[in-house]
Amino acid sequence: MKMRTVAAVAGLIAAGWGAPISEARADERASIKEGTRLLREGDHLADGGEFTEAVLRYKRAFESLLPGLRGIPFLHEVKRDVTRRQDLKTMLLKELDEDMTPAEFRANEMAMKAFGLVPRDYRLKEALAQVYSEEIAAFYDPKTKTMHLIEEPKKPEPKPKAKPGLLGRLFGQAPAGFEKDENKTVIAHELTHALADQHYDLNQLQKAIKHDDDRQSALSALIEGEATLTMIGASMDDWDGSQTARLPADSLDWTFKMMAPFLPFMGGGPSLRKAPPIIAESMIFPYFKGAVFCARLVNDGGWKAIDGAYRDLPRSTEQILHPEKFRARPDAPTSIDLGDLKPGDGWKELGRNNLGEMQIGVMLRKDGGASAAAGWDGSDPIRRTWPG
Repeated sequence: MKMRTVAAVAGLIAAGWGAPISEARADERASIKEGTRLLREGDHLADGGEFTEAVLRYKRAFESLLPGLRGIPFLHEVKRDVTRRQDLKTMLLKELDEDMTPAEFRANEMAMKAFGLVPRDYRLKEALAQVYSEEIAAFYDPKTKTMHLIEEPKKPEPKPKAKPGLLGRLFGQAPAGFEKDENKTVIAHELTHALADQHYDLNQLQKAIKHDDDRQSALSALIEGEATLTMIGASMDDWDGSQTARLPADSLDWTFKMMAPFLPFMGGGPSLRKAPPIIAESMIFPYFKGAVFCARLVNDGGWKAIDGAYRDLPRSTEQILHPEKFRARPDAPTSIDLGDLKPGDGWKELGRNNLGEMQIGVMLRKDGGASAAAGWDGSDPIRRTWPG
């Protein structure tokens, strides 16, 4: 998944699609030549109004180009499908139902309400589906191993308008009609997920930590951070990954911090702008903080450091927010055991899960936020109780 505003970050940080190609080994040059040829073909098709064919060329192009950037090969072609925007919300609700039983989802929802993260009358499932159905430009599904391209509803041709300037692109204002660079950015991002999945089985990694929200957020930051970083590399035509590996993590962090307060209000859809902070920030966190985390790994150890992170996963949002606590192990989260819970008459236990430094920072926003939550080290599931 990727927001349009995230795509704009690449335009702010990178020089554009015309940067020079770094030296590459002879056995990679043929793939680079083929990939760039397909990109040009896609642009030509898009200019002629053949948008579906253009997207297919872009997909084939990045299947040739991303392995050289990322340093690992595709093991097979990525399946694709086209999903209509109007069908996306139904698909996402089905995904939520498959990921959690009604009891598990209710436990999560009640806990968020008990901690004051969402209002008591907030309809969480419907809100999540609505937010994501507005924000998703394309997505890769590791369960079905399929990349879904989103087909927008047909509308009357809008009147031509000028391309947006820097601020317009920064906050997601795309020009009317098919936007070539945006589509290339989305496809590069999502195909990175497919590439990682073929090597590390993302679905299995997610299932293994299903009942630990903080570890899920940390894993999501690795997955989305890697894809955001390769997206930036693709925007620089960095097909051997060397320029991106030298992109300073501190510069990325500064850029994202500058942008973050404005994104939910100026860069997202209407549902994201209205969403409680925990929803908006949980959605943005994996892309921005994940990209900084991955950049720090790559700065120090090259792209192989990302492979190492998939083999030995980050275990908390604390480790994402403070990469030195991941790299300088054994600073693992502290195990907390509260023993048997006896909530008393009129109360019952609904479930157990984790809040980590990221979530606690949102919860304590009025009391210092990041400073108040810094260094949170708890790991084992907290207990959730609710009247009834």
